[in-house]
Amino acid sequence: MEKLWKDYSVNNDWNYEIINISPARAEQLLQSNAGNRKMSKSTMLKYASTMASGDWKLSPQPIVIDKDGTVMDGQHRLSGIVSSGTSIRAIVISNVDRDVFEVLDRGKTRTLSDNTGMNVKLLQVARFVSAASSPVKATSNTVTDAQVIRMAELLAAPHAELIAHCGRSVKIFSSAPFRAAACLRMLRRQDSNAYVLSVYKGMVDSDTKGLPPIAMSLVKSAFRGTLKSSLKGEGDRAMFARAWEALDVTRAHLSKVVVNSNSRHLDEMRITVLRALRDA
Repeated sequence: MEKLWKDYSVNNDWNYEIINISPARAEQLLQSNAGNRKMSKSTMLKYASTMASGDWKLSPQPIVIDKDGTVMDGQHRLSGIVSSGTSIRAIVISNVDRDVFEVLDRGKTRTLSDNTGMNVKLLQVARFVSAASSPVKATSNTVTDAQVIRMAELLAAPHAELIAHCGRSVKIFSSAPFRAAACLRMLRRQDSNAYVLSVYKGMVDSDTKGLPPIAMSLVKSAFRGTLKSSLKGEGDRAMFARAWEALDVTRAHLSKVVVNSNSRHLDEMRITVLRALRDA
């Protein structure tokens, strides 16, 4: 490996090493962090969470430091080390000319789907469920890739069945919260998969005749453009709560969805996920 680096490196004056970077060392390096792009707090927190959970892996992407000791690339990883209080191993390239900065981070970012080969729509649902079912406050941007992958593996079978049964998508009812509600209902042993699949497809197809009253109320609300306004700014978790209600066979006879708080529905989500993980 040493020979390859010497033969093919742009500048043999660069120093290459794999080192263990402690929080103290990371903090010291960050004191010379100038000229980088604006720090993304969500990215930093995601890295920190991955490090703290032990899921961080040594990667070929180096931390780059110029001849003056200034960090050229790696501020989010270094900040994640400080935030997590965890040491990680990393490739560090130092003594780099400053003009190299012009070509850093210019390529297309690889997505989690690129890295794993998993379906993009499945990963959207897995990311939402990972964040919403977390016992600590989390968002879709801060859950770790490892958490998302584990959740995607859990939801893969019901999600594939859901997509195959429905065959099309629409803006609201094919969203991640609605698909999450359907997949989790299908994981619950007390729910009928046939009923969930039928009602979900009916909402996507805007079936005005075959839907139970509670699901029909959501379709009509979407037609009127009042469904999103009824969420009161609470976003995807409030949307999940409504989908969870609409897909509940015990509430099929109700004339409308009534959600006073999202907490019960999110608690039921967490219980469903924990039981499914236990039984997997």
